[in-house]
Amino acid sequence: MSDEIRMQKTAREAMQAYLRSVTYPVLWAGGSRLISVGSCVLFRHEDRHFLLTALHLFEEYDKETHTRFPYEGLVGPLSMRDVSPPELGQIHVHTIDDNEAEEAKRLDIVAIELLEESFLQGIKQHWSFITIDHFALPRSDSPYFVSGFPREREKKFGEAIGASLLFLQTEEADHVPDAIEDYDSRYDVVLKYDPETLNFHDNNAPVKSPFVGGVSGGPIFRVADDKPLFWSAKSGMRFVGIQTSSTRLNQWIRFKNIHAVARYFDLAIPEIGAAIREQIGRSPAS
Repeated sequence: MSDEIRMQKTAREAMQAYLRSVTYPVLWAGGSRLISVGSCVLFRHEDRHFLLTALHLFEEYDKETHTRFPYEGLVGPLSMRDVSPPELGQIHVHTIDDNEAEEAKRLDIVAIELLEESFLQGIKQHWSFITIDHFALPRSDSPYFVSGFPREREKKFGEAIGASLLFLQTEEADHVPDAIEDYDSRYDVVLKYDPETLNFHDNNAPVKSPFVGGVSGGPIFRVADDKPLFWSAKSGMRFVGIQTSSTRLNQWIRFKNIHAVARYFDLAIPEIGAAIREQIGRSPAS
């Protein structure tokens, strides 16, 4: 193995480890059932901690009860191997007012604030929280990195559930597919996703791409603009949005960009919205 290939392998493993540390599963428990609802990114602003994810996850219907997944009943693992996760404890869901319902649907983002100190201390042993310092605008000439927990990779252990993390490198699509509904150029970015991909862990052998159902709500990162003096995955990557939709044909992935995240916080927690806008430097077109 050449030094260049070895360095690429080391860098890729570091990026995957970093994404694993900030990507968290969204799980719901009802009765004796444990259901994987989606993915999220762990986000901290000053001393406040959030699960930042896609709003539509909680507008989907539980096939057994035919009701929407309530925020009550959310659970979360306290370690990477925790297959019987406890309840999140006290939370506050920052929904947008009903008079902004259409915009809330268009933005498709929600922040769930974690208020239980014992739970926070538990997950901090194994996960990390990104901050606004890690936020950036998308850049079409940059590689993108997608992470989350696809349902295709779930394994059930009795009443417990686990899934392996999807780590995907891709690039921006050169056009908006006709199949994408309600595309909003202010907030939506479309990425390529091919039906066949390369298995990094098996000498880049071609494999069928997993369906990304379950990855919704997970973070999208890109390469940082400025190369840090001492590179690490944390310093060399920037958070650019939340994954919100895809297709079973594995042809594209859509995510809501940082403008959408900022606009959501403008409506839900204005002081965080203002801080994000200061970080990204400009506002979206109205």
